[in-house]
Amino acid sequence: MTSESNNNYVNVDIAAVSKDDPVLITFSTGSTGKPKAAIRTYSMLQKSI
Repeated sequence: MTSESNNNYVNVDIAAVSKDDPVLITFSTGSTGKPKAAIRTYSMLQKSI
């Protein structure tokens, strides 16, 4: 990632993301066992909105 400052603005190169890239990790409370993590992707997040 590169960035350059110019007149109080910052230009940043942003990598493209895929619908299968992870965007969020949620954790269970572990009420019936050990807490577990679930990885959410961009497509899963979009379908839930």
